[in-house]
Amino acid sequence: MAQRNAAASRASSVGGAINSEVSLVRGGPFYRAQQAARLIESNRWNLGRRIVFAVAVTWVPLALITLLFIPQAIRSLLGDYFVNSRILFGVPVLLAGQLLMEQTFRAIARHVRDAGLLVAEELIRLDATIGTLVRLRDSILPEVLIVLGVYVHVALSTGSRLSLALPWAVIRTVTTFHSSPAGWYGALVSEAVYEFLLGLSLWKWLLWSYFLLRLSRLDLQVVATHPDHHGGLGFLGLSPIAAAPIALALSAAIASVWRAQILHHNTHL
Repeated sequence: MAQRNAAASRASSVGGAINSEVSLVRGGPFYRAQQAARLIESNRWNLGRRIVFAVAVTWVPLALITLLFIPQAIRSLLGDYFVNSRILFGVPVLLAGQLLMEQTFRAIARHVRDAGLLVAEELIRLDATIGTLVRLRDSILPEVLIVLGVYVHVALSTGSRLSLALPWAVIRTVTTFHSSPAGWYGALVSEAVYEFLLGLSLWKWLLWSYFLLRLSRLDLQVVATHPDHHGGLGFLGLSPIAAAPIALALSAAIASVWRAQILHHNTHL
């Protein structure tokens, strides 16, 4: 009994320390950079400010550069499904998705602890798993690899995109074509920001999946007669909600490619 009480005391102290830290989003170089730029505060996400800033960095320069170098092509930028679906729709959705992911994960992690699903010894194992998640969340390496992957993808796909690009992004001559200044900015900054946010969201979802995997291996005290008809684990059905913004942003990007090919390149549905 004394050992069990001691274990419960340790679980409570460790859990209390970690509980305030449970977040898949509040950590890592990207998050700290936003804090340094005062886009995020300790008690406020400032989602509207972050979205305005992201659009100002990714889309507004495209319009200004196009007006400066190829003013007659501005209409093609305004009607470019490929770009606008990513920057004006995908980027805000992914930023909002970070907030949704944090809220949902916090609710699930809190409920796991409060619902009596784990005995004291298993709570200690849960806290160890959350500690691992926090370390992975704060690691620099994953975000560095995401950035490298983004620019490798940009480099490999530039040629194929140029052949399909609209007038704002490409300068065509009789014999050749090459990226316009706005096209370079779009590839190296605008598209890169979208792909980075997408990669970062997928990384956070991978951390979430790791949490659920480790949770499934704990000795859960399920109740066969629980009113949720899932032994008391029905709340885990909230998990896909956090991935919905990722799926939405990715689906919109894919659909925009199909739309552009049908409108401009005689592709059939």
